[in-house]
Amino acid sequence: MNNIAKPIYRIISGLIDYMLFILPAIYLVYRLSYASNIENVLDGLWPIIIFFLIYNIITVCINSFLISQFGGTVGKLLTGTRIVNSNGQNLSFWRAFFRNQMGYMVSGVFLWLGFIWVFFDKEVRTWHDMIVDSYVIVVNKTIFILGVFCLIVITSLNILLINFSIANFRNNSTVYTELVDQTVKSFEEENK
Repeated sequence: MNNIAKPIYRIISGLIDYMLFILPAIYLVYRLSYASNIENVLDGLWPIIIFFLIYNIITVCINSFLISQFGGTVGKLLTGTRIVNSNGQNLSFWRAFFRNQMGYMVSGVFLWLGFIWVFFDKEVRTWHDMIVDSYVIVVNKTIFILGVFCLIVITSLNILLINFSIANFRNNSTVYTELVDQTVKSFEEENK
């Protein structure tokens, strides 16, 4: 296989995907941080609960679609890399789905050794690549700079939202203290 992507391409693309993945959750927490009373806090928790229940499934499906149709996740596309099979073609949707779900679980099972394996494998493959017989190749080296820039921007946005959220939580700390006190009180009453 020609143009195998070096680990740095995979690391940057993985970080982009991760930062994009957590951005909506951080934004929902940021919105929750503006709650000025207990009712607003409880109303703001529902979107977060729903988000965590369905977001992972939606993300895996979107990423599997992107891999099957365009050759990679957003991170891979922004770094000029593609995920291909041994014939150099895009993976099918179900093979991409299996790679992202089962393959990632196998790669992460023993302290992420399956991901770290990329540094020791002659073909620069992880365990999840070996499971579905996929390779990550470079299709455009100049786009890599765009990926690094996007990673910096997305990471900065996440950090900014986290900082604003912390400041808002501090400003509204009495609301959260009251909520915790009421929760503890009702829990103690139920356990009497």
